[in-house]
Amino acid sequence: IGKTVFIKFNKEKQSAGGNGGCNTFGGTLVVKDKSISITDIISTKMYCEGVQQTENDFFSALRKANRFEIKNNILLIYQDKLLMLELRRE
Repeated sequence: IGKTVFIKFNKEKQSAGGNGGCNTFGGTLVVKDKSISITDIISTKMYCEGVQQTENDFFSALRKANRFEIKNNILLIYQDKLLMLELRRE
């Protein structure tokens, strides 16, 4: 149905990118202490039946993210106190 959802961070280049389940994407990354900001997200524009809403929610969560924690190789991304995403390192 869809592709594996993933994101790669490059702090030195201040970029983030990956795949949202259907489309590849990229954006601007700012990390300072435990705060995170992913802005200017652009992506390809294919429509994928069955995964499109999940991808839209993923991109929305990335845009809203403002802090993170890492626990047991799991990246937890929050908007204030609301947990938005849990991403496992592979």
